Order: sequence, then C-alpha cells, then structure tokens
Amino acid sequence: MESLLSIRNLKKSFVLESSFFKTVFLKKKQQDQADSTRILHAVNDISFEILKGEMLALVGESGSGKSTIAQMIMRLLDLSSGSILYRDKAIERLSRKQLFSYRKKMQMIFQNPFASLSPRMRVQEIMHEPLSIHYPKMNFTERQNKTKEMLNICAMGEDSLSRFPHELSGGQQQRIAIARALISNCEFLVADEPVSALDVSVQAQILNILSELKKNKGLTCLFITHDLSITKHMADRIAVIYLGSLCEIGKTSDVFRKPLHPYTKALLSAVPEFGKPLAQRIELKGDIPTPVGLDLNSCSFASRCPYVKDRCYAEKPKLQSYGKNVLAACHGLEEKRL
Repeated sequence: MESLLSIRNLKKSFVLESSFFKTVFLKKKQQDQADSTRILHAVNDISFEILKGEMLALVGESGSGKSTIAQMIMRLLDLSSGSILYRDKAIERLSRKQLFSYRKKMQMIFQNPFASLSPRMRVQEIMHEPLSIHYPKMNFTERQNKTKEMLNICAMGEDSLSRFPHELSGGQQQRIAIARALISNCEFLVADEPVSALDVSVQAQILNILSELKKNKGLTCLFITHDLSITKHMADRIAVIYLGSLCEIGKTSDVFRKPLHPYTKALLSAVPEFGKPLAQRIELKGDIPTPVGLDLNSCSFASRCPYVKDRCYAEKPKLQSYGKNVLAACHGLEEKRL
C-alpha cells in the first residue's frame, strides 16, 4: 500500500523558563548550551508511516507525547528535528502558499469539541467557513447543499443549522466538528482523543461515524487515544508510545494476540474484560519518570520495567522487526532472538 504520511526521526523539546507556568521552544543552537535538567523532551526520535486508507491508533498514557505529535503533523507546532513527509513532501519546508493547500487535505478533530467551535457562530456559519476559504468560487446554494450532505453523513438534522454550539450536546458538538473537518474533502484526519469526554453511548455513535467514513470514503486517519479497548475494533495498526519514545507498532490483531514490549503487555492487561481475573493484570512498579531532563541514552521504560537490565540504562533500544507485522524496541526481546 502507498504511504501517505511518513514520520522520520521526529523530535520535539521545550525549555522551561524561570517562570513555573510558562514554557517556550528552544532552538537547537540554544538547546546545546542549555542546562539539560531544564529541557522537557516531549518526543524522542520517533519514526513510523501511515498508509493510505488505513487507521493507525497512537496509544499511551497521558503525557506520553501523543498530542504533541498530532500538533506537529498539523504544523501547529514546529519540529525540533526530524522530518514529516506528506506524499513525499517535507511539510516543515512548505511555503505559506503550499501550507494552505496542505491544510485543505489534512484536518484535525480535537478532544474538546466545544472549545474548537466558535461560540459566536451558528452551525451554518461554522460549516460554511472552510468552504468559503478553500472553495471561494462556490456560491451560497452549493455551500448549503454540501453542508446538509455532511450533516446527514454525521447523523445531524438540518434543524441544527440555526443553533449555536452551546445549544448542542457534547455528542452533537463532536459530530459538527467531524462534519466541519471533512467538508473540505480532506483525505487525512487526525482525531485527538475525539470521544474521551463523551458518554459511552455517544462514544459508540462517533466511532461508528469514523468507521463508516473510513470504509466508504477511503479516509486515512491517525486516531489518538489511551483506551485500547476502542482501538481493537477501530484501528488497522497500533503504535504504542511511552514518554516520547515508540515502544511497539504493528497490526492490531497481532499486537492484541501476542504483545511483545513489557509496556504493551501492561497496557493490555489493564483492559477490562468480562470474566478476566485480577491476577492476570500486570501492575507496574518503580518511580514514574518525568520528561524534564530525561536521559535520552537509556530506555525510557527502564525505571518501571520488570525485566530491566544494566544495558537498559546504558543504551536506548532500537525499533526492530519481530515478524512480518510487528516492530518493537526492547533489549530483552533482542537478546532472546539472539
């Protein structure tokens, strides 16, 4: 299959200022001179690809760097180093004009739908705005017909056109956010925790909409979540990230059937299942590290890994293939294979 998006050796670091509540980006030349204990390493040398027409789930606990990756893909954050290729073009090198065309093809759904919708605009205005920007020659009737079509796809009635976001429920707001993201005929969607703030029944409705869009429209999607039970039924592949480093990536069925990395095993053991005994759950022990002043020359999971060895603190493991559909970064797996 064709690769639509390729991430290569992606890194993102921030430097903490003297003010406790404020962080600013530090350029590489300044970074080399800075005190390492004041640098927050959000994303550490990550590489993966997203194939055209697939849904890749990026999973991990809060603070692991998932949303930072999403924002760099959308050019909401600059890269510290590395490259993001969209159809073999490096997005960090795009001009302002090229970036405008790029954002027409790629859209993002945010975790909080209400915060992403203008409270001063009615649904009709919210839906018409991207069409006015990307298709300036489209008249009002054409914009209105396109809006009604997308609302119908996202299971929203035409009566919502005259409403403000605060007059809608959380699920309805998220459907409007999805419809707005797709109305410009985008081919790649970044969904950042799109259902985490919604009730379970509403979650199912939103997930079904995304699944149908992928199936019927060929939509490519990066689905960011910390809920592995969702990814089992949604994603073609899963990428597991811990403290800014990629632990394991592979076909969903293979990762669920036989997880390789200790962190992936711990995550899967915590997924609630009917009749599953508590004894099967893996409880991680040890100190939870911080991304501030992180040692980039060691395994990020070493302080919590039940199989840790001296080598794990001295050398960062590389992502290697363990079968046709799975890659993992673990010294223990490497030594077993040898």
